[in-house]
Amino acid sequence: MKRVLTPLLSLILLMGLATPASASTKFFGLTIPAFNQVKNAKAETTAEPKPTGDTVPADQAEEATPAEPVDAKELQGVVQETRDQLQQVNRLIALAKRAKAAKELSDLADLKTKIVDFQKQLKALKPTSENARDVIDSFHEAQLYDEINSLRRILEMPKEIADIFKAVKDVEKLMANKQIQKALVELGVDQSKVSSILASIKDDATKAKALLDSGDGDEADDLLTDIREGGHPGGLLAILNGMRDFYAGLRSIRDTEIRDAVKDLVKPIIETLNKGDLREATLTIDGLGPDIERTLRKAAQLSSKNRGVFLDTLQKLEDKINTKLDEEAKNNEKPQGENQ
Repeated sequence: MKRVLTPLLSLILLMGLATPASASTKFFGLTIPAFNQVKNAKAETTAEPKPTGDTVPADQAEEATPAEPVDAKELQGVVQETRDQLQQVNRLIALAKRAKAAKELSDLADLKTKIVDFQKQLKALKPTSENARDVIDSFHEAQLYDEINSLRRILEMPKEIADIFKAVKDVEKLMANKQIQKALVELGVDQSKVSSILASIKDDATKAKALLDSGDGDEADDLLTDIREGGHPGGLLAILNGMRDFYAGLRSIRDTEIRDAVKDLVKPIIETLNKGDLREATLTIDGLGPDIERTLRKAAQLSSKNRGVFLDTLQKLEDKINTKLDEEAKNNEKPQGENQ
């Protein structure tokens, strides 16, 4: 049986179809939005909010900051740096070839490629180029000088170790000299302590050579750094020769009081050496050795007329020596790298 729409229901349906898109319709007391309104409302809830003109996305914030301008002189200076680096690398390549250091030769070849690549990029730039600052920053961040210096240390280590062994032999030969032995005894040098210092240096150098031969350049460099910072045997050689000359000069001073006063000058240095502080003793001799030599010559030519003035001069020099030793002791107490 077919159902016939009543006139009232037909009228309601016709009114619904005629309703504007923006209007809403009521059925049994409930307000129902028109179809287009529902569609628009849904679109408004799902659509992403549009950024306002004042808002800059976070990933573009850095791009909004203008790059630091590049000066023509700065660009020229960086290009010159690459030239200097290439010269250093080429010298090291020649050294590596002579030493037949295959690993270092390969590392240097890679390093040279990096430098040449940067050099090409930099030469193609103008101060006004948009990427000029980025290329220069990338060059500095690469820290190529660090790589050069690291490879240089490794390649120069064989010669450095050979020089240490040579200095050790020279000291051993000097320690066997009777004239030196007599001077050291008269001046109060603890020869057993000197021998102990020498043996420690020789042991470190031997270990460093073995590590280097096995390919462990970093560990070898650490041991050599201990020798560099603790005192090179070449410094000990200079001290022993200086003590021999000083003792010979003392013997030419006829005034006993003056001789004893001059002899006291080197006591603080000898005491430092007897404690095992080769570095402090060496630096003090290097800094004040010429003053001690001049004083020694004046003492040998001293007359009774200016004796008092000379004794005052001796006291001042002794104070300088003690101050120098104190400064070196304080420097040794500082953490590594703070003095640089």
